[in-house]
Amino acid sequence: MPITSTQVDMLLASGSSIFTSVAVVVLVVLCRKHFWDFLKHVVDVLDDRTLAKDPERARRVAELRRARNGNK
Repeated sequence: MPITSTQVDMLLASGSSIFTSVAVVVLVVLCRKHFWDFLKHVVDVLDDRTLAKDPERARRVAELRRARNGNK
């Protein structure tokens, strides 16, 4: 998602300085991928703990996860 001039204008209108606005934009761009990777990891851990109680469901989810990641 590209940063538009409207988003920058909104940051400036909220009372922040141009430095703060640039810092926020840079942090968002740098951390976007890491955040989603971390969120996927948390969901996978929670799934693993939940699926430990149901082996059949765990098998199906493992197949779907391997397909999502491109593994066989």
